[in-house]
Amino acid sequence: MIHPINLTTLEKTVNSLVSLAYEKIENPLKDLIRMKTRLLYSNFMQIKPRETRKARSIEAIGTMWKWISGSPDAEDLSLINKTMNDLIDSNNQQVKVNTQLDKRLSALTNAVNAVIGETNNKLLDELEAITLLINIDVINHVLEEIQETIIWSRVSIASNKLLSSHEINSIRMVLEDQGINVNLPDEALQLVKPKIAVSDDTLLYILQVPQLEKEVYDLLQIHPLNVNDSIISQYPALVIKGKRGIFTSTTPDEYIQRPGNIRQYEDDCISNLLEGKKSSCKTKSTNSTVINTIAEGTLLINNAKNESLKFNCGPDEKIITGNYLIRFTQCTVNIQNLSFQSTTTIDKTEPFWGAVSKTTVTLQPTELQDQANFINRIELHHAYLKKFNSHWNFSLLGGISCSLILTVALAFFAVVFYQRKVRAIAEILPRKNDA
Repeated sequence: MIHPINLTTLEKTVNSLVSLAYEKIENPLKDLIRMKTRLLYSNFMQIKPRETRKARSIEAIGTMWKWISGSPDAEDLSLINKTMNDLIDSNNQQVKVNTQLDKRLSALTNAVNAVIGETNNKLLDELEAITLLINIDVINHVLEEIQETIIWSRVSIASNKLLSSHEINSIRMVLEDQGINVNLPDEALQLVKPKIAVSDDTLLYILQVPQLEKEVYDLLQIHPLNVNDSIISQYPALVIKGKRGIFTSTTPDEYIQRPGNIRQYEDDCISNLLEGKKSSCKTKSTNSTVINTIAEGTLLINNAKNESLKFNCGPDEKIITGNYLIRFTQCTVNIQNLSFQSTTTIDKTEPFWGAVSKTTVTLQPTELQDQANFINRIELHHAYLKKFNSHWNFSLLGGISCSLILTVALAFFAVVFYQRKVRAIAEILPRKNDA
């Protein structure tokens, strides 16, 4: 979505107001109007392009464009190489030119010019001066909003200052057509990317609305588990997994993943494990017990060694050894003098079991003794704690078997406990051939 602003018309209006303030006003409002026009001129100069020795991009017809915010890509340069009429006539569904903002500015300048035209041969009386003062304030306000929009665009934040409610709703509708629910109109602006380009006579406020892939990707959180006092040493905390592969992101908490924020992730360890392939991982020695809260009512106990597990929703305490994923509802769990509470929740998140079935470990006779070849994957103990009204059931906590640990020299646990959905912009992922 492009919002063009005609700077030439705006500059002529500002210059006319400055001349009018110093030549046609001799009444008690003179000083106030002159102060306002000086501020008006200063605000306009803040958005007017200055002469530079080198421009960042050149339009095919020779017009110089300077990108105030955002880095132009090939699509941006192709877009501005067309005139506004060409873009409007092409009826391109991907590019919408919104001239409402420029029309609002034109209406203001026309009102000011009407006042100027009526006062060519006379001095302004007080009523006319008040009318002029109001128009100056309105234009000043618009210029300040343009300045603020430019500032926010430098940090990739879209501003609603220059947009009408109809324009914001148009953006929201484009997003909702792609399956993104937007509760408030301004929430739509959080998902678009602003860019600003300026030439000698035009300022373009460009809002890029993302085009999303239809596929929804899984955001996976990875925790390596300790086996025989060894643990994987190198792994990403979060990965994005989909049909096109595995990716890492610098902004994993965002629902929309942009091209510059993600990259393909491939290694001999984690990516192969997630895809069920033969993998080779580096490990390090550690004998500590680590307890992590994965989500509400979900605990990961990593490398427990005869630890006492107490709870207020069961008949007795349990002594546990090994690695446990514990889920509990309306219950308080105590371990190592730490207390974990859970309220009533509805949790539909399931572990990603592709990396946690049975494991066979082959040790490599390397000098550092840190390479392990994982052919399959391993099983993780689970405990589900629930509070019942009439009886208690803890059969899943009992019967801890140590036979696997005693027979394996080194085993790998790579468990993904927390999973949620993300979307990816279509152009960021190369399409693979079906062959």
